[in-house]
Amino acid sequence: MRWITILFFGGILANLSAQSVEKITLEKCIQLAFTKNFDVQLAAISESLANIDYQQSKYNLSPEISGAAGQYFQSGRSIDRFTNQYVQTTIGSNNFQLQANWTLFAGGQLRNNIQKLRFDKQASHLDLEQAKQNIALSVALAYLQCLQTNEQVQAAKSIALNGKLELDRLEKLLKAGATNEGALWSAKAQYLNQISNLTQAENAKKSAYLNLKNLIQLDPKSEFELEVAAFDVPQKNKYPIDIQSLIDSATARRPEVAAAKARQESAIFTSKIAKGALLPTLSLGGNLNSVYSGNAKTITGFSIVGSQPIGYVKSNLEIVEAPKFEYTTQTIEFSKQIKDNFGQSFGATLSVPIYGKLQTQTQINKANIGIIQSQIALEKSYMAVRNDVSNAYISFENSADKYFALKETYEAQRKNTEFVKIRFANAQASQFEIQTAENAENSAYQNLISAKYEFVFRKLVLDYFYNNQLSSLSN
Repeated sequence: MRWITILFFGGILANLSAQSVEKITLEKCIQLAFTKNFDVQLAAISESLANIDYQQSKYNLSPEISGAAGQYFQSGRSIDRFTNQYVQTTIGSNNFQLQANWTLFAGGQLRNNIQKLRFDKQASHLDLEQAKQNIALSVALAYLQCLQTNEQVQAAKSIALNGKLELDRLEKLLKAGATNEGALWSAKAQYLNQISNLTQAENAKKSAYLNLKNLIQLDPKSEFELEVAAFDVPQKNKYPIDIQSLIDSATARRPEVAAAKARQESAIFTSKIAKGALLPTLSLGGNLNSVYSGNAKTITGFSIVGSQPIGYVKSNLEIVEAPKFEYTTQTIEFSKQIKDNFGQSFGATLSVPIYGKLQTQTQINKANIGIIQSQIALEKSYMAVRNDVSNAYISFENSADKYFALKETYEAQRKNTEFVKIRFANAQASQFEIQTAENAENSAYQNLISAKYEFVFRKLVLDYFYNNQLSSLSN
């Protein structure tokens, strides 16, 4: 009676504690995995980079415009252009330039690059979907394993409780002289074995929960309860969809197949880009520019400061003199120089490839090999899906046969236990026979629980291949 009371109040305390623990559904576990799983995060980053590359490829069709401005200082000897004399001074200058270039035709390389990167973007998105599907299935399996260990722990607890009740009953019978000490020790050994099985079940539960926490990147010390999913155990050992229909559906829906198709299209456009390099390139270009210099001066006045000989008369050798001027100057203002020195140019350039060390032909050959590789990769993805579906279908049938066989085994063991107890009550069976029958029944029940969850998971996998949904589990 004391053990019953302890277990009763222990159950009450456990229920009160559970009320404060968060309950997590399968859907929430999958969403946590999508947010925190490293493979999903890396696939999402790859998708973002592919989107950026695709957007840039469209921008490459527009003109390229650039501007430049410079500030320079020249120090040292230079020639004064007004006096034609060397002077020692520092001269500052500026130049300004605005230029544009627009590629009108480049052998179709720009537009083919847009198409290539569009398919690369699709492939990256499908890689992300594939990563999500992989982690979703892994989380669903881990979730089911947690539910399985929960049920196994509850079964082990119930068995251990019954074992304790039987042990207490035999202790009372021994005191009353209604049984022997051997029966008591046998019951005690049976109970201790049941406690050992309970411990193993609880350890398996801890491992299952830890595996789920690792998948959804939760702190191993965090506590939560699983919201028990409402699922139906299939009642037939045959899947309602034939294997070829499953293969066709999976081939049409699986992201890895669609990604392989997209990469094949990308490889085709890569070849077109390489061939485009053999064609001429036509582009338009224009330039606007102006300069400013601190040495650009204008004369503001002059004065005669004497004369200087400039030659002589040939007939009489008389020296010819010219007046010597001294000028006053100032730097031409910035706005006027910019206006006066403004220049522009516009033109077209046609570039024709003639010989480039066969580099273009090498790129074409490599691109053609890339097409072959993409075709092989696509066939490989088809084969992988066929193999995965075929293996999953066989695993489903095997798990179904195993489940229904173990179900019959458990029913037979349960009825056998009932029959042995009736014989024991009529003094036709021993306590050892009862324990043997109960052990066989308990073992059959634990095996049935494992087979049930394996059966459910195998059907879940086939459902996922058929419609990309975890339709076997609902919250």
